[in-house]
Amino acid sequence: MKPSRLDVLLFLAFAVLFSVHAAPAAARALCQLDPETKENVAAALGLVRFDPSQIPQDIREKLCSPKNSAAAFAQRSRFYLADVLANPDLFTPSYEERYQALMHFAKTQSAHQAYVMFDFLGADRSRGYRPVVAPANLQFPSDNAVDTESQFGWYYVVGNATGDNGKRYGILLMLYRRSLLSPPVAQHFGLSGTENQVVDMQLAITEAGDRNYQARPTIVAGTTGLIQLKPGTFYMTQGDNGVTSPDGAVVPMRLKAHGFDKGATPAVELQIDLTFTAAKGYLYQGDAGCLPCCGDIGTLYYSIPHLTLDTSASTIKLKGETIHLTAASFWLDHQRGTAGNVRVNALRAFGVTQESGPGGWDFFVAQFTGNRQMTFVGFHTNANAQFYGQTSAQPPAGVMKVPVTGKYMDANAVQVAAKGTLRVTDWVKSTTTPDPTQYAVTNTWYPNGWEFEFGPEVPADIRTFSMRPIVSTGASLFFALGHQYQEAPVDILDAGGAVVGSGYAEAVAYTSTVPVNKRNRLELAGLPDSEAMLELVATTPPSAELIAECQAYLAVPAHQAELLAEISACKGLD
Repeated sequence: MKPSRLDVLLFLAFAVLFSVHAAPAAARALCQLDPETKENVAAALGLVRFDPSQIPQDIREKLCSPKNSAAAFAQRSRFYLADVLANPDLFTPSYEERYQALMHFAKTQSAHQAYVMFDFLGADRSRGYRPVVAPANLQFPSDNAVDTESQFGWYYVVGNATGDNGKRYGILLMLYRRSLLSPPVAQHFGLSGTENQVVDMQLAITEAGDRNYQARPTIVAGTTGLIQLKPGTFYMTQGDNGVTSPDGAVVPMRLKAHGFDKGATPAVELQIDLTFTAAKGYLYQGDAGCLPCCGDIGTLYYSIPHLTLDTSASTIKLKGETIHLTAASFWLDHQRGTAGNVRVNALRAFGVTQESGPGGWDFFVAQFTGNRQMTFVGFHTNANAQFYGQTSAQPPAGVMKVPVTGKYMDANAVQVAAKGTLRVTDWVKSTTTPDPTQYAVTNTWYPNGWEFEFGPEVPADIRTFSMRPIVSTGASLFFALGHQYQEAPVDILDAGGAVVGSGYAEAVAYTSTVPVNKRNRLELAGLPDSEAMLELVATTPPSAELIAECQAYLAVPAHQAELLAEISACKGLD
């Protein structure tokens, strides 16, 4: 018997109803993701908005797996904190009250909240990660890959370029990744090395004569299935964003990233798709790649100071315009390591007895005419404290003088250590944010004019030079952690004022004492914005009793001998 039209309609209605109720739990659970996680997933996949129908089935399943739930992130955080509390480091201030408070508020967590909360751990956060040993003994191509057993690491690519519209651009892509848990704790929960990572992407394009644009930072966890890594090569992807190259090779290397600067009105779309076809040799930062390596912590760090752009296959998109790049000079850094307490008791006791610095640095990459490159850094000091964290109406008074150290590489890739002096002569106030709903404007003063003098290890024509930003309005950026930093594309001028190259000027930790930034980070971690919590997460100085205990320990001849042996084994401390 032929079914009636009504029968067909009833059947179709039943089928639709059945398909909804019988849909896999993973598909139904997508609605349980918090709104910000959905926004990050969409951004990683290049979607304007979160749309489950546009997400591959395997990613949908991982998004809704128990490992990726808010309850699981919180459970793992509490376990990790309890484990650290149960195994305290010697010669370390007590963080018991702080960690108990963090455990109390970690009832449910997004990946972003877990990531920021772990940034509030104390010096004991270094336990359990792969030791950073000296000498670095970097091996390629294996050391091009991401090391998931180190605490943190990144690929950082910056360049100055010219478009087919005749305009100048600064371009930055940074993929910063962190292990949320120490490897033993991750293994306890059945997480792979990749699943234990979070990747925080910063994408920025600076247009000369206009301003700096930063895409809202995109943060995703490895448990989403959106992070992909490969051994033995430059490879880290966050959905459709990433740095990729063939197995065992540096080039061809491709950079792809997309996002929106939501601090602009209306929001501005940013996109890069860059291909590099050749690369200069490796430049070893610090002591053969140790910057530093001491007491089983520190960083392994190298650069590729010149990447050759394929102008036939490289574009950016900004303010609705797709721009083909016609010339460029790019630089890549790869750094990884572990921070916190040294893992040697004698070194740790010695550190307690020393005056601590404010943290932070000013870092530079320079590409000079004649295929010559230089990188150098000046660390923050207590003597220059009056220049950090300034938010007053007027810029810091006076000239900030800083000793800098680094490496110079000539046209034949020969590299030598270089030392010099930096003078910061101009300042700019940071008044932008990539997303005003998440990242607060800090109104902090940043360096905006730099003068350098180097010694005879640098060729005479570039021994004295200055850096001038391509925009006058500043180029500050945000990590998803809430930390603000500066990445300013610059022209390099010789002593006579002629342009002799281009580069980037970085400034880190100028906002670490700014109240609005500290409160912003508490909010990002899902912690209460209160004076009590600010006090709990503040740096804990050693007590007089702890200092006396360390001095007594170091008075023992055997411990003195151990200290001297360990210090002599450290690399990259200069």
